[in-house]
Amino acid sequence: MAVDRKIPETWFRASGQHTTMAFLNAASQERYAPLREGERRLGWFVLPAFQRPPVWTREQQVRFVESCWLGLPIGAFIYNRTEDMNSPHDGWLLDGQQRVTAVLAYMADEFPVMGHLFSELTEADLRRWSMGVAFPSMVTNIDDEAQLRDVYDRLAYGGTPHEPKP
Repeated sequence: MAVDRKIPETWFRASGQHTTMAFLNAASQERYAPLREGERRLGWFVLPAFQRPPVWTREQQVRFVESCWLGLPIGAFIYNRTEDMNSPHDGWLLDGQQRVTAVLAYMADEFPVMGHLFSELTEADLRRWSMGVAFPSMVTNIDDEAQLRDVYDRLAYGGTPHEPKP
C-alpha cells in the first residue's frame, strides 16, 4: 500500500569521514584525469565548471587556519567519489572550496599564521597539523551531473552570495 507523503524521500547520501590535514596532501596517491572545459584543479580535487573562483580575502583565510589550529569547529568539506574512476564527476569538490584553498595556500607558504609560515613550523607542529588537526569531510557517490549541481547549489545557499548563474 502506497504511503501518502507531502515531502519527498531523501535522495542525498554521504558518509562522514574523520579526515586530517594529511588527507589534503595525498595528491601523490591520486591519478589526474584530464580536466573538462571550465574545470579547475584544487589539490587533487576537481572544481566543476559551475563553481565560482575563490572569493575569501587573505584575512578570512588566516582566520580560518587559526581556527583549525585552535580546534574550533570548521565544518566539513564535501567531495564526490564515483565507482568509475574514469567518470568526469570523480573527485569533484562540492563544498569547501574556500576552506581547502586557504589550507593549501597556507601549506604553500603564501601567508603566515600566528606569526609563522608553514615552512617555519617545528617537526612537532608539522606532526600535529598533519595528523592531529581535524578537517572533517563527507563523501558522496553520485554520477549524475544535474544531481551534483543541485547538491552544490543547496550547499552554497547561505554562504557568500554567488553571481547570477550562467
